[in-house]
Amino acid sequence: MILDVGCGANPRGDVNCDLFTGISHHTKFEIKPKQIKNFVQCDVLHLPFKRSTFDTVTCYEVIEHVDGDKTLKLLSELVRVSSDKIIVTTPHRWTPRPQMHKQHFTRTWFKKAWKKLHCAHLAYEITSHRYLPHPFLPLVRLPAHIKVVIRK
Repeated sequence: MILDVGCGANPRGDVNCDLFTGISHHTKFEIKPKQIKNFVQCDVLHLPFKRSTFDTVTCYEVIEHVDGDKTLKLLSELVRVSSDKIIVTTPHRWTPRPQMHKQHFTRTWFKKAWKKLHCAHLAYEITSHRYLPHPFLPLVRLPAHIKVVIRK
């Protein structure tokens, strides 16, 4: 079973959760809970699910909207409710920072986060994708997004 955390108006899981309904300041699309399969309105920092409930937990483009001191709590919640795999995507720090994003991330940040969470024993892969040209050196490509896949 797949849990999509922060599903927004584009749910991808068997169970989908988001803090907001209606039109939020984070998205221009309306989130209609009655039209989303198995929708649960909840805070990503306090997921209302038991430990290891879901095979896969996805969190696409959500972590950058969380205050800096709470990002580790978000990651620990994803690890807690997953029994097998976690997928997190976020814009890389090189991308333009929209006003609603509270922070940007690098691959190094995620490596340090796993050590702080005492999850270094988990197998993880951090990849960059969707490259953008450097603003001053057009031949240099900078990563636009980071994708982290964790296996328990």
